[in-house]
Amino acid sequence: MNHKKNKHYQQTHQRIKDTLLKLIHEKKKVNIAQICRDVGINRTTFYQHYEDIVELFEDVQSSIFKQLIETYENQPVRIEFMSFRSYEIFAEHVKENRHFYKLYFEMNTNFPLKDGLKEMWDTIILPYFHERGIYDGEVMSLRFVCYQAGFTITLKKWVDQDCQLEIRKVARILSECLKM
Repeated sequence: MNHKKNKHYQQTHQRIKDTLLKLIHEKKKVNIAQICRDVGINRTTFYQHYEDIVELFEDVQSSIFKQLIETYENQPVRIEFMSFRSYEIFAEHVKENRHFYKLYFEMNTNFPLKDGLKEMWDTIILPYFHERGIYDGEVMSLRFVCYQAGFTITLKKWVDQDCQLEIRKVARILSECLKM
């Protein structure tokens, strides 16, 4: 029997992911023992789902990034890259998932961030540069690192302040200050 198609397996898998997010939200120490206690499973069951806590975090990260992409895809009109509306959508997403992003920003301190970047580079960034007559790979890379660092550090500071500033104000700052 394929466990991954089993309804109970899928429910447990989701509960493990939800518990990780809950523990991050509660700012509790996150480890496998705590997750197992909160979900009501033993370590063996956890390891049937994930190799380690890093794999669990990567799975949760993938799900959250997928939600963001789906949000953009489900807009009634195409959202222009680096527009006020694109930043507003992103800020809304970050605020909804701020506890995850707080940990994500703490864990990712080198630029460029690489998570989910290949698809974004190919479908959004590269065409953006080419539309502006920029074809030099090193120039594109450096411009993107500069853009990404400003974007990420701005959102990190906002998340560190528990997203107190209004979403529209954050989107305005990003749209006015970040150019590529």
